[in-house]
Amino acid sequence: MTDILGLRSRVGRPLDFLGLYDTRHEACRRHHIPAIHISGDASEKQLLTAARVYINRPQLLEKVLNEIYNYSRDNEGFEPNQLLDAVLEAMERHYRKKMIQISGRWVNPVLLTYNSYYSCFGQVGTGRSEWRMLREAHVHRNVRTMQEFDEKPSRPWVKIRMIGT
Repeated sequence: MTDILGLRSRVGRPLDFLGLYDTRHEACRRHHIPAIHISGDASEKQLLTAARVYINRPQLLEKVLNEIYNYSRDNEGFEPNQLLDAVLEAMERHYRKKMIQISGRWVNPVLLTYNSYYSCFGQVGTGRSEWRMLREAHVHRNVRTMQEFDEKPSRPWVKIRMIGT
């Protein structure tokens, strides 16, 4: 049984996706939501879903990145690799969006620190996230306060891939 009145008829037939991110009355924090995938800010899984679903909506994605920062800063026991991949995907996709780059830069050190800490103790880590982070840092190495985003950026990661492979 769900405590969302409009969704009681879906308890036996859950929705494939329900977008509850940035809704009123903290709908994503309700119990027994009849959906397989839920975007919201109540858990790591909901934030990951939100980041993936809203990848082509920069204004909403910026809020999601800020929530990922708050979540990763305030919680322990989460999986940093998946969150870091989602953040880096957003930064790669929207490399000209100043606010997404700023939000991504705030959250990456938190996730990388957490990831490095657990990698020291034998947790599964491929290094892919660290490689992507270094590539993004190299792409934006000359940007001081993110005011230079009006220029057409060069794509130096092509050279990095050739050297690294």
